[in-house]
Amino acid sequence: MGASGLLGSELYYYLNKHNFKCYGSYFKTKKKKLIRINLLNYKKLYIELKKLNPNVIINCVSLTNVDECERNYNKSKNYNIDTSKNLVKVLNKLNKKVHLIHISTDQIYNKKSVNKYSKESEVKISNNYSKTKFLGELAIKKYEHNTILRTNFFGKSKFSRMSFSDYIFNNLRKNKKISLPKNIFFNPLSISLLVKFIKKIIQKKIIGTYNICSDKNLSKYEFGLIIAKKFNLNIDNINGFVSNYKLHRRPLNTSMDNKKIKKIIKIRIPSIKNQLKS
Repeated sequence: MGASGLLGSELYYYLNKHNFKCYGSYFKTKKKKLIRINLLNYKKLYIELKKLNPNVIINCVSLTNVDECERNYNKSKNYNIDTSKNLVKVLNKLNKKVHLIHISTDQIYNKKSVNKYSKESEVKISNNYSKTKFLGELAIKKYEHNTILRTNFFGKSKFSRMSFSDYIFNNLRKNKKISLPKNIFFNPLSISLLVKFIKKIIQKKIIGTYNICSDKNLSKYEFGLIIAKKFNLNIDNINGFVSNYKLHRRPLNTSMDNKKIKKIIKIRIPSIKNQLKS
């Protein structure tokens, strides 16, 4: 679900290349070979899933624009909660052991200390986006065979949607100035590693809620500097600023603890700097 988005499109092509028979869906952004599915329409969703009869569903549908979620709670609720409720309702009615993998976010965390990493149980809501994403998770948990992946990813988009790293690289390459916060910390994972994680989760039929991320965190300003230095771009075009939580409504430390998933999936995670190099 959501195969026209950044992660969904990457998964669609990656899994098809690795001997999975994949169907991708879109709602508004039409793509060739994808099926139009509106997750807010229960009847049509039921008919489509009954016809497709999937073994695994990866739900990438989400409204991720934090400012838009703040301006329009109902829209945020529709995308991040109601779609999940409908999907679970359909799967429970179909009564088949479909493995439902739901992509969530690191934004449901917010540690006070820069050096602290949130475990899966340490949720702290900051804004409408984090609230609706977490409520969407609770809806997903009403289906028995669920896997919830909390993550933040970066990497070069092969398609139309831009990642955070794309935003930094594309603007600096055009010699445009950008502003990045020095006091917002995170530990994202490259999209190429994330899709490998998800493939292993499918193969091992792993159930539960997991943080999937890099081992160490850094500020978004430091992240931008690494990209600039890697591609010999002008670092003077990066303005570092201090984010005001009350004004910007952004959690200041969404760094996640990934020990739980690493105990199950034995995969080496390079440093963020080395991930960017590759």
